[in-house]
Amino acid sequence: MSRRRPDLHFTPASGWQNDPHGIVQVDGTYHLFMQYVPNASEWDSHLWWGHATSTDLVHWTELAPALEPLADEVGCWSGSVVIDDGTPCMFYSRPTVGEWGRGMVVLARGNADLSEWTRQGIVIDGPPTEDYFDFRDPQVRREGDVWKMTIGAGKRGFGGCALQYHSHDLVHWEFDGELASRAATDESPFSTGTVWECPQFLQVDGEWVLLVSAMVTAEEGDWAEVLYAIGHYDGLRFTPRTWGRFGHSKRVYATTTFHDAEGAPCAMSWLRDTYESGQEWAGEQSLVHRLHVVDDRLVVAQHPNLDPIVDVEDPAWRATIDIPDAHSGGFCVDVDDEEIGWSLVLDWDASLLHVTVEDAVVYAADLRNDAGSGTLDVVVDAGIAEITWSGGEGVYVALVPDLDPKSIDVTSW
Repeated sequence: MSRRRPDLHFTPASGWQNDPHGIVQVDGTYHLFMQYVPNASEWDSHLWWGHATSTDLVHWTELAPALEPLADEVGCWSGSVVIDDGTPCMFYSRPTVGEWGRGMVVLARGNADLSEWTRQGIVIDGPPTEDYFDFRDPQVRREGDVWKMTIGAGKRGFGGCALQYHSHDLVHWEFDGELASRAATDESPFSTGTVWECPQFLQVDGEWVLLVSAMVTAEEGDWAEVLYAIGHYDGLRFTPRTWGRFGHSKRVYATTTFHDAEGAPCAMSWLRDTYESGQEWAGEQSLVHRLHVVDDRLVVAQHPNLDPIVDVEDPAWRATIDIPDAHSGGFCVDVDDEEIGWSLVLDWDASLLHVTVEDAVVYAADLRNDAGSGTLDVVVDAGIAEITWSGGEGVYVALVPDLDPKSIDVTSW
């Protein structure tokens, strides 16, 4: 039996979706784009740009796809959208036929409601040298009177990297060099993989933050995770001083960032493997998160626009627990509908968060607990549990039984 359609996590009426990207606000409306495959429930390289809008970052309305691949395109892969003197400008990755890892960057300009786009042509025709592969996912931002572009890649025989370009007109781009890179063999405090996808580079609370969807190829183990670094940026090179985990499993991936109407940095992610075979739709987006840097940690919180919504809407529910001291013992949230139950356990002594269903562990992740106290926030929507902890970092996402709970009990020890 198919899972219930979520109320709060955006999913298409039909077809496959994955990476969110290009989130931008125009005239009070937020536009969300995502990789999309119409009339399918599995990924295909022939990707379109799906399109949805929202006025509150909670309720999304699906629109007609914004971009369909041309006859000679493998697909229109991930990218970003900026507004240049009132004109929407889209940058997307175009894989090379027969060589997916050699991406090109295409510019398209849109109309006022971002529903129609006219391609302006290829502005970057591939990686700067043959040293780089899996070159894709441009993120464009404005710095003063210059446009900057960050692109993800892998460096042969070395590891993941993010490359930087600059432009004065969004058409002609010059290569600046490696914004950041890290050897795959460097495991302090963990490996950052052989390829960095969907790089996001932005300032959060006055600190420069780099988010990367780090991975290794299927031949090397098929590992993927969203990681972050906080460090120093001199205009050309970003030097991390600390690394951390944004998504505590491969379920959170392809995170994209944007700023909301108040100018606060926000993030949205693709939730991988949250569907069942046989459904007409596949793929869900996370809720919108606000980002903060606290003591060299990238802390995630649910967007405040969710506050008046989730408290009254059924069947989505939320449990917010202020924990004054988390140095020892633990915390447990038990959910029961009289037929089946599940529990969320935070074990401070073991630095572990795990979810159990009928006493079987279905999700486990390391728990960072730097602050010693904070707020545990659990939002559950159609079998998706998003968990944030203000005393740690990042976001935890687990699949739980899709039920309307008869009781929710919170205990500590």
